[in-house]
Amino acid sequence: DGTGILAPTNTLMQVTTGTTTNPSNVVGTAPVVVEEFETSVNVAPWRGNPRFVDIMIVTPATLPNLLGDYHLAQSSPAVDAGAESRGAIQAPGVDIDGDLRPAGSGYDMGADEVDVTGNAFPVTGMLDTFNRPNSNNLGANWGGQTSRFAIAGNALQVTAANLSTVHWSAQSFGPNQEAFFTFTDIAANAQEVGLLLKLNGNNAASTNMSTINVNYDRRPGQGNVQIWTHQGSQGWRLRAVFPGVVFNVGDQLGARTLADGTVNIYRNGVLLGTANATGGQNPLWPTSLAAGGGRIGIYIVSPANSARMDNFGGGDVPPVFVQVAAEESNLIQPVLPDTYEVNPLRLMYEDNSIYLPAITAP
Repeated sequence: DGTGILAPTNTLMQVTTGTTTNPSNVVGTAPVVVEEFETSVNVAPWRGNPRFVDIMIVTPATLPNLLGDYHLAQSSPAVDAGAESRGAIQAPGVDIDGDLRPAGSGYDMGADEVDVTGNAFPVTGMLDTFNRPNSNNLGANWGGQTSRFAIAGNALQVTAANLSTVHWSAQSFGPNQEAFFTFTDIAANAQEVGLLLKLNGNNAASTNMSTINVNYDRRPGQGNVQIWTHQGSQGWRLRAVFPGVVFNVGDQLGARTLADGTVNIYRNGVLLGTANATGGQNPLWPTSLAAGGGRIGIYIVSPANSARMDNFGGGDVPPVFVQVAAEESNLIQPVLPDTYEVNPLRLMYEDNSIYLPAITAP
């Protein structure tokens, strides 16, 4: 006769009206997604007749990124609360994004699976601990402006002023890669200290090189982390800024970049924010460079002896760890600048006339 009640299991519910009780259900709890729908509309009269009876135009005042992101956040009660099967019906082996499930200790409710382990950082090992006698020779595994650095106190110290950059020359890595180091000293006058990813070319002081630079900027009025790109005809381009970020002695700066151009920023293994190196203002960084690999390294624009780094590492990120970082909540939202100034010291290319020689501190 069309009457009856529902018997849901492993379901998020706001009320239980019209259902049978089952202990696998979660009742009265918000699902906790990455970002809920938020929008407004503009209503304008078609003719402006004071009788308010004419046809009106209603248009959504919504940008695509305000339409919500209904992937589960890691704190969602749906995580690990689903079921592997119901009767003879088996849960799918992948979620709506094609990610394998289950990812944790159990299936998540609904169509999305949160891969908690996929956000671990780093997943690669250290390449150089710098635990060797003090020396101006970094070793055969390093390339670039090696004369502007030294091994001091079992750490890597920048010994020259202005632009100084080195890279791990022993090997190149694929399109999904990460890099990291730990600050062991940050002087009061330290300015820009960061990481290089997907570096191609002789070194990061060459006009024709291409790279992604994740840069911690400590200059007055800054105090942020930036994503820069470089390509021969484009030069340096600022793609995103994450404001209000501070790194102290003992903190690890980390970055992971994926084949689609995604760049994730980490502090002590915790994801701070994410943006895309192919975004921002024109000209855009080529997607072919984002989809390619390259070397990793260190890029510094700062006075001599103003920074020391330890435990440099990185490499290829296994496919199981390549996931959508937006499934994290409470991230710092990037600012995509319309205008910006490039530090002139970044333009001290070795292959043009304004390059300044290394000035080594005594």
